[in-house]
Amino acid sequence: MDSSLAAADHREVCTISKYQEFDAQIFEATKIMIGFTLSEGQKAELLKIAGEIEAACQDGSLSGDERQRLLETMADCGLELPQTPMEPCVDEAKLQEFLVQPPNDTGSIWYLVLSFLLPILGLVGMLLFKKFRHIRNYKQCRKGTIAGFVMLGIILAVFLVLFAFVVI
Repeated sequence: MDSSLAAADHREVCTISKYQEFDAQIFEATKIMIGFTLSEGQKAELLKIAGEIEAACQDGSLSGDERQRLLETMADCGLELPQTPMEPCVDEAKLQEFLVQPPNDTGSIWYLVLSFLLPILGLVGMLLFKKFRHIRNYKQCRKGTIAGFVMLGIILAVFLVLFAFVVI
């Protein structure tokens, strides 16, 4: 009874990595080989595993080096894999989205409020956000800065009119 509890605890502690999981799948698929050749079923199973390896590499749970080692293991077993040029395991769509839209470009309302209350600071922030392509933050600073300068202009015009009436 105690040995079964120890075995259960051991299984909970042992976590298997994606690399080890794929290596075990390759081993299981090639365990029974007739001579040095693979059967058609084994080739199909290894091609399926190769597709799963590519998917794991694309989602980042498997490194490019681990991917290459697993594919070399399959080639050592006799599987003919098409030669693919070495390309980084990066999702191009996610990379382009990151380059176009920086993660801290939130367009917070506080940029508008701060730019309204301190339009000179909003002007500086607006120029910096535009330079670093934080477009949402830039637009909020621009709105606040314009509104702040308009408000300052109205206040200045009111004081000039009042001053004109007092002098005359």
